[in-house]
Amino acid sequence: MLSSCTLPSSPDPEFAIDSALLNINLPPASGNYSLWAQSSECYKCQLMSICDFANGATKLLVNTTFETSIEIRNSNGTFCFASPIHFGEKGQYNLSAAGGSCLISEIKAPVNSFLPIYWACLFFLLLAVVYRIGLFGFNRYRKSAKNTIHIEKQSQADGSDAAPKKKRKRLRSLDTFRGMCMWIVVFVNYGGGSYWFFDHSDWNGLTLADLVFPWFMFIMGTSMALSFDSLARNKVPVKPMLVKIFRRSIILFLLGVFIKNNGLNKKWWGTVRVMGVLQRFAIAYLFLAVMSLLTLKTADKIRQRRDNATFIKAALADILAYWINYVVIAVLTLVWCLIFFLVPAPGCPAGYLGPGGLSEGGNYWNCTGGITGYIDLKVFGRAHIYGFPTSEVLYNTSMPFDPEGLLGCLTSILTVFLGFQAGQILLIYQKPKDRLIRLLFWAVLYGLISGALCGFSQNEGVLPVNKNLWTPSFATVLASLGYFIIIIFYIIIDELELWQGEPFYFVGMNSLIIYLGHGIFGQYLPVQWTVGDDHASKLYMHIWGACFWTIVAYLMHLQKYYFSI
Repeated sequence: MLSSCTLPSSPDPEFAIDSALLNINLPPASGNYSLWAQSSECYKCQLMSICDFANGATKLLVNTTFETSIEIRNSNGTFCFASPIHFGEKGQYNLSAAGGSCLISEIKAPVNSFLPIYWACLFFLLLAVVYRIGLFGFNRYRKSAKNTIHIEKQSQADGSDAAPKKKRKRLRSLDTFRGMCMWIVVFVNYGGGSYWFFDHSDWNGLTLADLVFPWFMFIMGTSMALSFDSLARNKVPVKPMLVKIFRRSIILFLLGVFIKNNGLNKKWWGTVRVMGVLQRFAIAYLFLAVMSLLTLKTADKIRQRRDNATFIKAALADILAYWINYVVIAVLTLVWCLIFFLVPAPGCPAGYLGPGGLSEGGNYWNCTGGITGYIDLKVFGRAHIYGFPTSEVLYNTSMPFDPEGLLGCLTSILTVFLGFQAGQILLIYQKPKDRLIRLLFWAVLYGLISGALCGFSQNEGVLPVNKNLWTPSFATVLASLGYFIIIIFYIIIDELELWQGEPFYFVGMNSLIIYLGHGIFGQYLPVQWTVGDDHASKLYMHIWGACFWTIVAYLMHLQKYYFSI
């Protein structure tokens, strides 16, 4: 529910985003009625008391995001009950009672909340068509595609496939994937049009906003495999590379601390939030980079071993080459599971994966995140972790919880490693067919593993898919989706060359500076400004914010400036 109950004679409350008006008209009674309700998204939550009202009539705003269960009670108990109903945005409804059932009828039809999304998609579709037509005409006029500023052609040395000195072609699909993730990051961080599916999940489950951060870590692992292979082929000494890895990790971590503490209420060391997105990047990068560097083998050497191996060993060449790494990652994942399922937090059962608050009937109110939340509280202190968890509104939680906490770093390393595995496939297997078969195999396998762990459901299973906890099922389902996207982009961009990856390619080439820029200057003109409190106004404003930084990335690309640390 969004507003308190008001008298029927009072003016109708003003609609907020994702709200509808419910008028309640029941037979007058000597005592008061009581309204109880709960969202269907609130897992294992009891109905909550919303308000008491007299004379059988009242009205209030109700939430339209998910289905809502409603019950009316009086002094004798339950007066009527309504099965979960999904109200429509800005619709008006009437609730009456008959035979112990609450009857809800529509008075005024709701608006189509998705219409702004349809218009935005149509706009970008038309823009893409105009761009392709204009690019085609420009290329014909100039007689050569190399003269257009929109397509970057990479020169390659002449020679056969067996030439050992052939310059490796850069995979634009990976830069495009990275850029797409960053575009969505900017869009959802600005608000995503205030649509629930462009925001993070309340607890278990996946939304678009839940995908992009782990995808970015996944593609970081893929890029690490490619760059480290180049270092190995060029015989770069290990010691200076270790120094560079530690320097980069420290800079990333400190940048994350500064970005996450740039608000007016954070300009005090006593309340600095320690962990965050870039901080987790830094930790995962440091661990996997050091491990990979110490066990590094060139793709050429692995292919030579594969060609001289038996059928089984040849089929597992990419795994056997880094079997130590697989064992280490498996141990880290096992440690995560053992801590979660064997170590209880005070007042919470071991293995508790819930949000606390209203969940489980309120029996574990202060157990948000179980042991992972407790570890962060003990290590950092309440003042230094994130105080507004995604479960706060729906589950009415009161405990702080950091979605980028310490324990989740273990499974974040798993995510980066699965991306590293994709990079090894692209390195070791040179034929497109071999690459695609291998990528598809792992995409399906990780998807099945995720489904088995979560029971193919949102809230059931041994390990639900949960970004806040970064459960192993979350890591594998994101890897599965990441493999599928690499497959699609690789075919369209690198093989068929139907698309050059623009505009995401430009963003992907300068993703770090775009992330820093949107976080520091995101609330200033001309990036964002105040608009109406409706989906359309907010959606177009937040799309413009992402497009603004796309333009910045494109201008940097024209100047051939690519920021890195």
